[in-house]
Amino acid sequence: MVRIAGNSMGFHSGHTPRRLARSHKAIFVIVTVFILFSFSSLRFVKVTRGEPAARDTIADAFSAVLEAEKAGGNVTPLVSSLNEALRLVEQGENSTDRAEAAVLYEQATQIAEQVLASAPKVKEVGLAAQRNSTTFLVVSMVALGVTALVSYLFVPRLFWTLWLRSHRGWRVEPR
Repeated sequence: MVRIAGNSMGFHSGHTPRRLARSHKAIFVIVTVFILFSFSSLRFVKVTRGEPAARDTIADAFSAVLEAEKAGGNVTPLVSSLNEALRLVEQGENSTDRAEAAVLYEQATQIAEQVLASAPKVKEVGLAAQRNSTTFLVVSMVALGVTALVSYLFVPRLFWTLWLRSHRGWRVEPR
């Protein structure tokens, strides 16, 4: 067996495994602290989807509002919200401050997403109103038919009975 100068573990004199472990821990702590401080000095900016995404969301919301309107729903509040979102996008386009524009685009996107969430409910209310309207129309037509039949069968007899009662005392004289 051949021995190289130094101890049996292969370390140079004066460096034991325990000392090396402590120095590695110290280096690890120093590097970690340095990384944390360097990241804490960075400003985190919220990433926005921007103007094209806002316009796409508004277009999707408009399609949903159109479907709700075709179903008979009251879309007036939804259209007002979409107009507000479009106004915000226009302000974002005219803004010179990119951060302000990003905030405006994000607000417009949120409004359009709210409209997207509300449109199916409005559509269902419109469909229910159409069903109720159809049911009311059918019931009204049946009631009108029954009234016409009853009138046809009983009103002439009632009319002549009342006429005879009212003219009972009259006498017809020849000329």
